[in-house]
This record gives sequence, structure tokens and C-alpha cells, in this order.
Amino acid sequence: MKNVPLYIAGEFVESQTDQWIDVTDPATNEVIARAPCATDAEMRRAIDNAGEVFKAWRETPVSERARVMMRYQALLKEHHDEIAEILSSETGKTFEDAKGDVWRGIEVVEHAANIPSLMMGETVENVAR
Repeated sequence: MKNVPLYIAGEFVESQTDQWIDVTDPATNEVIARAPCATDAEMRRAIDNAGEVFKAWRETPVSERARVMMRYQALLKEHHDEIAEILSSETGKTFEDAKGDVWRGIEVVEHAANIPSLMMGETVENVAR
């Protein structure tokens, strides 16, 4: 059984918590992982980092943001079956249902990547650096 790491400031870190939530396979009730209840310090570090990263992100032109979403979409497609397998084991859905959920997520990312065209009007804010 593995402990799920936290993702803080661009890296995976092992939580220092002493409180964990079991992640079970609903089909067998077997514990397949443990998710941490992040400590106050870990949450504060994540929040502080997010605030710092947002300062740069909000100045990123919308076309560059769309390219980030396109790369994310490509990764989702590349790892589609792997993600569906994880989703299936954690939720008890059939593999085919989980694959459908992954595709619905990909469609949401596609929509986000197309936001620049929806923002067009008389003027477009933050179109370039």
C-alpha cells in the first residue's frame, strides 16, 4: 500500500501528518492507498505558493494559457487508459464508464483551451506580454 504524496510548489512531497484516510477499492474493500490529511503548515505552504504562482499566471497572455491547456489535453489523451484504470479502482466504476469520465474531462479541457475565441469582442485584455 502506498501513501499518496502531496503536490506543493511544483514537487511531490511526503506529508508529515499523522492522520490518513484509507482509499479503498469499492469492489473488494481492499485498502489500495492512504491519502494524507495535510497539516496546517503543509496547507499554508501550498496556499502561499499558489498565491505567488498566481502573480505570474495572471500576467500570462490568454493564448499562452490556452497552449498550457492543450499540452494538458495531450497528456490526458496519452494516459487515458491509465487514468481510467485508476478511476475505476477508486470508484468501483466499470473500466468503460471510467473511460467515458476521462473523455468528459478531456472535453472540459478542450473548452478551456478555446476560451480565447470566446473572449473576443471590441477589445481583448491580456492578449500579449
